[in-house]
Amino acid sequence: MKFSEVVDALMEYKHISRSGWADGKFLYLDKEQNWFAYHIKDDCEEDDYECITYRLNLSPEDIIADDWNIVE
Repeated sequence: MKFSEVVDALMEYKHISRSGWADGKFLYLDKEQNWFAYHIKDDCEEDDYECITYRLNLSPEDIIADDWNIVE
């Protein structure tokens, strides 16, 4: 999916990842806090600050990529 579709999916509170990212890494919109988060581990609590960064550090390659996926 393209990044424009990623934004739409994020606004629907879906978890989004790229096919090249390590397992357990995804972006999401935290509905309660009203911010975007980048979950970087799959084996921790969702609100564990060691596992989440609240900045979206996306590269230009991320923006133009078409290998985004919704995490089920």
